[in-house]
Amino acid sequence: MFGLTVSVLRYYDQEGLIPALHKNAAGVREFNSENLDALQMVACLKTSGMMLKDIKQFMQWIAQGDETLDLRLALFKQIQ
Repeated sequence: MFGLTVSVLRYYDQEGLIPALHKNAAGVREFNSENLDALQMVACLKTSGMMLKDIKQFMQWIAQGDETLDLRLALFKQIQ
């Protein structure tokens, strides 16, 4: 769907870039619409040239809610 390899998906999961990712009893990742939205956001930010450490911070700010909008905007302005 996003052209990501299994190893990249595992790495993104390990780094906490896919919030609330569920694994079944066999340990297989089961993606829901929220997870897919997060992956789409990560892929978009990666395409924009944002570094992975900044993407991780951005995703943490998203999880914190609208009070971080100014921080997110500042990060976008910084990478221009």
